[in-house]
Amino acid sequence: MIVYKAENSKKSRSFGKTVKIFAIFMAFLSVSGLCRLWAFLSAYEKSYPSHKTGQIVQLLQNGDYLSAADMIGIDYDRFNSREYTAKALQHTIGNTDSLKTNEKNLGDGRYSYKIKGENGEISLIAQPSGKRTFFGFNEYTTVADPADFNDWDIAAPQNTVVYANGVKLSAEHSANKKVVPPGFSVILNEDVIPSLDSYTLPGIYLAPEITADTGTVQADRTTHTAVITVFSDEIPAARTDLIKNTAGTYANFVSNDATFIQLSQYLYPNTEFYKSLKNFSNFWYVEHDSAAAENINIFNYCEYSDSAFSAEITFDYRIKQALWNINKVYPSHYRISFIEVGGAAKAVNIQPV
Repeated sequence: MIVYKAENSKKSRSFGKTVKIFAIFMAFLSVSGLCRLWAFLSAYEKSYPSHKTGQIVQLLQNGDYLSAADMIGIDYDRFNSREYTAKALQHTIGNTDSLKTNEKNLGDGRYSYKIKGENGEISLIAQPSGKRTFFGFNEYTTVADPADFNDWDIAAPQNTVVYANGVKLSAEHSANKKVVPPGFSVILNEDVIPSLDSYTLPGIYLAPEITADTGTVQADRTTHTAVITVFSDEIPAARTDLIKNTAGTYANFVSNDATFIQLSQYLYPNTEFYKSLKNFSNFWYVEHDSAAAENINIFNYCEYSDSAFSAEITFDYRIKQALWNINKVYPSHYRISFIEVGGAAKAVNIQPV
């Protein structure tokens, strides 16, 4: 009986060892199979054109704009740096709580994805890379849509220090074209028309961050332009008097209280505006005893160059007539543009605002 039990015990240990080995082997096969299945599913998921776009959307929703910038396939350069590409994404998308993605089949295996946020949208292009995964699925690359890269034109008063995406603009970025300040295009002789400093930035992603050492920036994403306006509260006394006298005499001319000869001493003659005044009819104005400007306010004074400036002026133009007991006030608002020629400043345009 003792010998029998010993042999039975040996067989039992041998069987148990076999079971363990088999179990380990099966576990290995299961883990290996699961790993292969996971790899297969991962490769299959990545074969979808929208896979990378979904990852980018997730990064945007998490506020990780730097990582999102890395995934959209931009070749970073001086103006399209990683930092400012991330800023452009953030400013363009805005609030990411309700991002929407629209897919469009472009044909030839290419897809367009527009990611819309609160402020605007970005566009991505997914296309076959020409490579296949380990399991034979097509690989897709996703890059920023070329349509989201545009040349930007920037204009600023002369000698204004301008930055685009942190880069100080200089002569190497000059647009080499004449940009006329608003109000001065009425001048007929080209040699005295003032111009702004102008720059062209090629291939900017979405929209650049434009700043200046002074002034305000107005950027238009539709026309891909930015204009810098520098207003000053300090107006030279001589120019303050000139602006008042020009506006007052013009108002007097309109109300038939000043002649064209009196007005012309404040005007530069070689302009379309000057010519238009020669045919101006002011006989419609009601007969009156007096006309005067009150509550005068000058603002938005801007120097475009050493010889060109403009300002806005508002005043109440009071008309009185005793016979009919008329005491009428006409609120007036003009923008007047001046150039200095031969040492004297003359108005080239007076525009009602």
